[in-house]
Amino acid sequence: MCGIVFAAAAAGAAHAAARERCTVLSRLVARRGPDAARNVEWSCPTSLRASYAATSSVEAALSPSPAVQDRVSCELHAAVLHLRGPAIVPQPVERPGGDGSLLCFNGELFSAPSFEIPTGASDIAMLFGALTSEDNFHAPVEVASVSAECGAAPSDPTVSRILSVLTALRGEWAFLFYHAPSGRVFFGRDFLGRRSLLWHRPTSFDLTHGDDFFALSSVADLDKDVGWEEVPTTGIFSLSLQEFGSMSAPGKQSEDFLTLYPWSEDHAPDRPTLTLPASLTLNRALPAEADLPALDSISMRSESHRALPASHSSALEAFERALSESVRTRVELPPNQPLAILFSGGLDCSVLAALADRHLPAGVPVDLLNVAFENPRSLNAASSSASRKKKPGSGVGGESNPVDIYAVPDRRTGREAVEELRRICPGREWRFVEADVPFAEATKERQRVLGLSSPSVSVMDLSISIAFWFAARGRGCIRDGDNKTPYESTARVLLSGLGADEQLGGYSRHAARFSSDGWAGLLDELQLDVSRISSRNLGRDDRVISDHGKEVRFPYLDEAVVDFLSKTPVHIKTDPRLPKGQGDKMLLRLLASKMGLSRASKEAKRAVQFGARTAKMEDSKETGGMAALRKGMPSP
Repeated sequence: MCGIVFAAAAAGAAHAAARERCTVLSRLVARRGPDAARNVEWSCPTSLRASYAATSSVEAALSPSPAVQDRVSCELHAAVLHLRGPAIVPQPVERPGGDGSLLCFNGELFSAPSFEIPTGASDIAMLFGALTSEDNFHAPVEVASVSAECGAAPSDPTVSRILSVLTALRGEWAFLFYHAPSGRVFFGRDFLGRRSLLWHRPTSFDLTHGDDFFALSSVADLDKDVGWEEVPTTGIFSLSLQEFGSMSAPGKQSEDFLTLYPWSEDHAPDRPTLTLPASLTLNRALPAEADLPALDSISMRSESHRALPASHSSALEAFERALSESVRTRVELPPNQPLAILFSGGLDCSVLAALADRHLPAGVPVDLLNVAFENPRSLNAASSSASRKKKPGSGVGGESNPVDIYAVPDRRTGREAVEELRRICPGREWRFVEADVPFAEATKERQRVLGLSSPSVSVMDLSISIAFWFAARGRGCIRDGDNKTPYESTARVLLSGLGADEQLGGYSRHAARFSSDGWAGLLDELQLDVSRISSRNLGRDDRVISDHGKEVRFPYLDEAVVDFLSKTPVHIKTDPRLPKGQGDKMLLRLLASKMGLSRASKEAKRAVQFGARTAKMEDSKETGGMAALRKGMPSP
């Protein structure tokens, strides 16, 4: 994994602003990648003859050319978190003696059908070789000082090769690839947006304006009024440095120098295309009455799967295979490190924990990260209620029975869930990490977390982000009876259950839509949720969690899992005719039951901001869509 910062600017105030932004952002992404960092600078004149240089100094400035009006200066910085391969590979990567092309890759490749990744090999080295069509994929990768030519627009075969490689990638990723022969920068995110990549686009192309530069970054900064947006996941973009440098005039638009190669579910052999690695179009078949099992035949008892209708039984087996394989690929860890799971004790994370136990080597512990917040508003409400009920002469909650300020819903379900895991998977060391966050500490880190969440800065974004930030930090204690031992997780890989609710009908609005519009309405609601997974919260969550030098992985959003669930009939995935805690996410509940997770199979959905009590910590009149107050990002 890595953090990426890139800026391209012509001259004048834009050049100075780009230099300043890169310096600030390089320090911010250093928290994402503590193992290695590298800075690369080059300039590309509009006459298409480029000079290129590399440096390891993060603070190095872009040096303007004497002919500033016809040159584009570029800076590319990356900070690396090493998780795979025998040795750290600093980024940006480039082949010594090559053409000057560069690659930054933020993510992991769990498979790539177009080229083989040998066990223990660096996936970025293999990817760079595939993108540049070099035969010797195993040659060492490093940055070296070379000279390069910026040629004309890449030929269709070049673009087709690049897109065919990207189409074949499986896993969470965002990338930037500078193709030196054409002077083009290719960049984008996977089709679900599981890794963060933000952009800043010029507004007026007036060199007197400081924000008229183009920039990409894994994180935003709030020090300046620079507009950042999530890079859309509609496809892969190509930036022409030649065209960008030739367009310093009012009235120009970003579309004039950016090319979009959109994702498509259909392969078009006559033009360069990106074929989606999984279908996002749901099976629209509506169940006939004969397709629906009797309500009393669906049970969450451990042996109930044996009595399921054949359609449900075969789907359950296929779902288990796909999800188990997804977890297997995502729990390949660096040596001597535990795995961590964001753990509320709910259905989604409990199933991931049990599946991880199948595939982790014996002796590898699992840190179950459970976060709870001191919430003054909730505590005041509980105190007022207790005062009305208390007996004369007793304290709030009873002097001998003080209120546990961290006894939030997720803490209670988490403790129950870990006991269930210890019962069905007794050979694994399950470390239940209780991360207690005092109100003062949450307040102290509020602006940092809000900066990481940006450009998603609503009250709801903050309440979710702050829960994930403190949970991912992994600092808390492990309880043994009444004894508590301080503990800080060293895990660099975290699993998240995000994606299960959207695909399997886990939200209350799904049941409400079924009640009003039947199966067709439920399908419409599920299609809406699946279609907007890529544009909602994944980039935000990646920015927040990765701030601790850790990588989050999403097994429910594996390409094979998504494709399977998209093609599975709706009534097999969820059945709103059944009560809450049984019909919602029915297929996943049946899997949990089959695995022996009886308690988890009946656990109702609860949003993290309510389970950890980060919602409305001060102002009870706040609503989720309100913008959170911003005061600027603290210095890193």
